[in-house]
Amino acid sequence: MKYHGSFDQLCNRLVPVLGDGQWRSLNNGAHLQRRMPCGAVINFWPSTGTLLCQGTPEAAAAMEKEILKTLLVAAMESASGQYEDENAWWESGL
Repeated sequence: MKYHGSFDQLCNRLVPVLGDGQWRSLNNGAHLQRRMPCGAVINFWPSTGTLLCQGTPEAAAAMEKEILKTLLVAAMESASGQYEDENAWWESGL
C-alpha cells in the first residue's frame, strides 16, 4: 500500500493501531521498520510512500487490515466538509 504523507503524520495516525513504540531506522533512514508483538513487521519507505506488512501470514494480514481501516477513516475525516458533493472526495484521489 502507499501512504503519501510525512512519517510523523503516519505515526500519529497509526497510534490507535500500533500504540507508542519505536521505529527502527535502516539504510540511513531510507527504510523504517516496526516489529509488533503479534509477529507482524511493518516497513515504510518514505521516499516512495510504500508501506508493507510482513511476518506470519495471519499477523501480517490482520495488521494490514487494521492499518488500512485506520488510514481510510483518517482520510475520510480529513476530507469531511471539504466537498459539497459527498462523492467528490473519492474522485479527488484521497
